[in-house]
Amino acid sequence: MTYYSQQIQYSLIVALVTLFTAVLFALVSTFLGQRTIARNGFWIILFVGSIAVIVTFTLLRFGVRGHEVRQVVLIPFAGGEYSNVSKSLMAIKLFGNVALFVPFGISLQLLVRRQIWVTVAAGLTTSLCVELLQYLLTRGTSTTGDLILNCAGALVGATISYLFVDVRPNQISTMSL
Repeated sequence: MTYYSQQIQYSLIVALVTLFTAVLFALVSTFLGQRTIARNGFWIILFVGSIAVIVTFTLLRFGVRGHEVRQVVLIPFAGGEYSNVSKSLMAIKLFGNVALFVPFGISLQLLVRRQIWVTVAAGLTTSLCVELLQYLLTRGTSTTGDLILNCAGALVGATISYLFVDVRPNQISTMSL
């Protein structure tokens, strides 16, 4: 079992249930002739699911989060969960914090259909709320490095959706490559 195995297992279950629910909703809505509802509902369900995965991974009490820690690290990547760890665990922490917010960025960008900075600002706000809750609930170390990486994940997700999906206000269609 790896360092984050329980968190990853529960987060994957939440992600799969969310994806299944979104696809089922879209199929039923499309079958009933409600294409706009199917499209928007699909992205809404995925957005809510991405928030549920973030909460599951960062705030629930199991695995790594089972211990009570209350610490704030203001210097990015200088301490807390980023100190005294192996290079492989550091890579997992860096990649994981970015990857956690990519689905958030994709789904929110496709919902709001605004400039990318709006999605990144929402990612920053969400990440700040998570870090504050981690501190208040003693669920780990709150670090500015996590804020930076989570915003990077929201930016990556928003950029992916912006580059690969046509986001005109009344029509979303996959661009041909």
